[in-house]
This record gives sequence, C-alpha cells and structure tokens, in this order.
Amino acid sequence: MTEDDLWERVARDASAKPYKALALDLAGKAYTRHDKAVERGLATHNRIEKAAQDRPTLRVEIKAAYEEGCVRQAFTRQRDMLLDLAGVIDDRLKRALEAIADHAKAIAAAIRAKPEAGAPAVDDPRNQPPAPAPTLPGPGIS
Repeated sequence: MTEDDLWERVARDASAKPYKALALDLAGKAYTRHDKAVERGLATHNRIEKAAQDRPTLRVEIKAAYEEGCVRQAFTRQRDMLLDLAGVIDDRLKRALEAIADHAKAIAAAIRAKPEAGAPAVDDPRNQPPAPAPTLPGPGIS
C-alpha cells in the first residue's frame, strides 16, 4: 500500500459520510501540508549540507553551540540551587552571630559581677577616676 493509496482510501471512507465535501477538503489540505513539510525539511537539510561544504568548521561550531546551550541549562539549575544554599548559609550565620553576641554579653556581665580575688569591684569608688580639684580664685579676682 502506498501513500497515495492511503489518501484515496481516506477520501473514499470519508465520502460515505454526509460531510463528504468537508472530508475531501480536509484530506486534500492534509496531503498538501504534508508535502510542504517534506519539501521544507529537504530544503533545510540541503542548506545545512551546502553550508557545511562552504564552511568546514560549521560542524564544530554547531556542536559548540549545542554544548553551550546544554551548559547554560545545567548552570541555570545549579545557580538556583546555589542561591538556595546561600540563603540557608546566611540564615545559619546570622543565628551563629546572635549566639556569639549573646555569649559575649553574658561573659561581660559575669566579669562585671564577679571581681577577681583582691581586685576592687567595678562599682567600688576606688575604681572611679579622681574628681578634679576645686579651683581657687586667683589674684585680682574677687
């Protein structure tokens, strides 16, 4: 059975229906579009072959462009995953920084609360800087 036989059978089977004219038009348009698609495919193939003969490096260029596209797609997926990972790392670093700051505050409070043996307490007046000496009026000042 050839392709022409198939299309004749489609037309014959469709002619038994009340929409015979519509079926014939549909079959004719499908056949025409099929032929045009085949012609376009062959023309594209011929253009590629001619370009390959004119430019011997075309095969390498096409392969490089294809691989570049594949790498770009893979990088896009990896970039999204890396951005998610960076967000998680950022959150964990913020929590660690808060914990370190809280710990440093607690240590500072403990140091202020417990003076070393023999050292005066922080609130001890002996730890305060001396007050400035009162000034006396000089000569000629009343």
